[in-house]
Amino acid sequence: IIIDVPSYWKYIERGRQAGSKMPPIDTIENWIEVKRIVPKEINGKVPTIRQLAFLISRKIGRDGIPAKPYLQNAIQTTSKAVITDTMKEYMTKQIKKLLKI
Repeated sequence: IIIDVPSYWKYIERGRQAGSKMPPIDTIENWIEVKRIVPKEINGKVPTIRQLAFLISRKIGRDGIPAKPYLQNAIQTTSKAVITDTMKEYMTKQIKKLLKI
C-alpha cells in the first residue's frame, strides 16, 4: 500500500505549536501557487505571492495550526477485514490481467 501525500502532511495530521519556527516561505509560496490562491487587497495594496507567503508563514509560526488527524481517523474507522477483502479483490484482478484470463 502506498500513500501519496504532500511533504507537509505531518503538520496537517499533528498540527503545529504556537511560537514555533516559521515554516519555509518557499514551501508556502509553492502551496499558494498550487492552490491558485489570489492575494486580496490589504489597505489599498495587493501583496505579491512572496509577501503573502511571508504573512502566512509568520502567522503559522506565531499562532500554530490545529491538528486535523485525517489519516489517523481513516485508519481507525476502516476495519482490517475491509482492507483485506479490498486488497484480495485488487490483487486477483491484477493477476488475471497479467495472465490474461
